[in-house]
Amino acid sequence: MTAYGRGEASNKNISVTIELRSSVHRFREVQIRVPKGYLSLEPRIRKTISQSIARGRIEVFVHRITLDSTHQISADPLLGERYLLAMQHVAKRIQREEEAIPFSSIIDKPGVLVIKEELPNANLEWVLVETALEAAIDHLQNHRAALGQESKDRLVPLIDLLQQKRSQIEEQNEHISIYLFERLETKLKRLLGAQYNPKRLAQEAAVLVDKSDVSQELLKFRSACDRLSGIIERIEPLGRKIDFILQDLSREINIVASKTPKHEISSLIVDIKTVLEQIREEAVDIE
Repeated sequence: MTAYGRGEASNKNISVTIELRSSVHRFREVQIRVPKGYLSLEPRIRKTISQSIARGRIEVFVHRITLDSTHQISADPLLGERYLLAMQHVAKRIQREEEAIPFSSIIDKPGVLVIKEELPNANLEWVLVETALEAAIDHLQNHRAALGQESKDRLVPLIDLLQQKRSQIEEQNEHISIYLFERLETKLKRLLGAQYNPKRLAQEAAVLVDKSDVSQELLKFRSACDRLSGIIERIEPLGRKIDFILQDLSREINIVASKTPKHEISSLIVDIKTVLEQIREEAVDIE
């Protein structure tokens, strides 16, 4: 997601325009480009942005246009006189009339007239910069909010699908004890033959079922899914909260994957991991 914002402020002498560009980033990263004379304002600009924007890569472009001339012209008459004396000396040497030396040829010599641009007073102009910056931030936030709402709208069906897959795993988990018992019984009968002992089977099955029990993990997974469904419509920065919930969901489903022996559950786990990745891709567009 790339969002844009623009703000402008001016007085009778100066016009300041600030453009913002925001792109996806897990944390907040601010890059500022200011004109000469505004370098001292960078910390203030960074602080103002940090107070309003929680995360994203924010590029700041500050443009300053003078509506009146800020150039100053200074003259060095002594240097001009030296140029004239030197030119007169040359004129005598080559037998030329000294009066023929034009005034413009002296004025045009380097250093006789010097044009200097007056640097801006950054502290005095901060009011203009701050006004333009706040307008640009408001514009950017509105654009980000619109894009974020679009992402939220796409998240709702993904969360519903996640809940559906979670319910299917819970249904499969209810039959896992029977599945493990039957699989173990078949294996023991094949290996032991006549020495098969039903009591030993019950003991081994109990140990195996205990090791494969994912009830607690599925309970935590359900809780995290409910938290994700609950916060998605809140009007507040949600990006990092969604990140943390996704970390919880990934951790629990990985534990389930490591414990479960049933093919049907393994297939559902792959589907859930795919949905989690899709949710993560959408969540980066939400502040």
